This record gives sequence, C-alpha cells and structure tokens, in this order.
Amino acid sequence: MTDTQKLQRLDYLSSLPYSKHTSEDWDEELALECELQDHTFYLVIGHEVNEDGEFSLVQKTFASLEKLNREKLASMFYVYHAKAVAMERGIYETDSDSMNWTDDQYIEFMEQDCAINLTVDKVYESEKVIVLTEVN
Repeated sequence: MTDTQKLQRLDYLSSLPYSKHTSEDWDEELALECELQDHTFYLVIGHEVNEDGEFSLVQKTFASLEKLNREKLASMFYVYHAKAVAMERGIYETDSDSMNWTDDQYIEFMEQDCAINLTVDKVYESEKVIVLTEVN
C-alpha cells in the first residue's frame, strides 16, 4: 500500500462514526498511524475556476519521508487534481490512450479541454497525521 493509499484509508477509518468502528477498524487505524509516524504531512489548499466562472475549493493531503518544498507540493497537487478531473470526465472510456498520458498531458487536458484553472493558495506542514472532516 502506498503512502497515499494509507492516508486515504486512514481518512476513511477516522471518519467512521464511533458506533460503526469494529475492533479490526480500531487496530487498522492505530497501525496506519504508527506506520505513518515518521512521515511529514502536508495539506495543500487551492481553488479551481471553471469555464462558467464557478469557484470551488480543493484540498489534498500528502505524506512524505523526505522534506518537500512548496513548488514540489504544488506540482503534485496539480497532477493529482488533473487526474481526478480526467477520471471524473470519463476520459478512460472515451480515449483509451489516456491511460499512458504523462502528467503534463493530464494538466493540459484539465486546463485546455475542461477549461479549469487551478491555483494553490496555501500549503501547510505537520509532523502529525492531518485528518479533516467537513462540518455540515
């Protein structure tokens, strides 16, 4: 399991209501936190504006054993979001070659074909796991 997958799984487990946690869930959550304790965690917050001028906030958490700078994190954020946009738009069903795209091709698809402009607004660093849950 990659660090990203571990973070996604930890995010899922930590968002479960107390009553929905099984003993295996608690064990897995603790194990994941221990596995990730040597990592530095980053929260990147940005926004996208689509061709209709609609604005939405975008956030992504990353974990790394090595120290990352803002430029590298912004690049990772762009690639992650561009791939998410491509998947959301069903690109793999409409263009089978897209499975072999480079990161730059994903970004080009997001910016030119989907007319989405992405901006990184803030980057935060933490020595502890960052798990955020939206409050309704």
